[in-house]
Amino acid sequence: MSGGIQDIRVEDLTAINTESAIRVKSAVGRGGFVKDIFVKGLNLNTMKYVFWMTG
Repeated sequence: MSGGIQDIRVEDLTAINTESAIRVKSAVGRGGFVKDIFVKGLNLNTMKYVFWMTG
């Protein structure tokens, strides 16, 4: 089975003391794509990953 993740929009996000600000996750072996990610106005403090994508 394959599919995709698309049209992700993040605006005016505040993240403090988190593991990641934005995480995109899919099951291993599913195939597919990730496209059209829009990110604007982030206020980030103390995190391990800004963008964390797994799959």
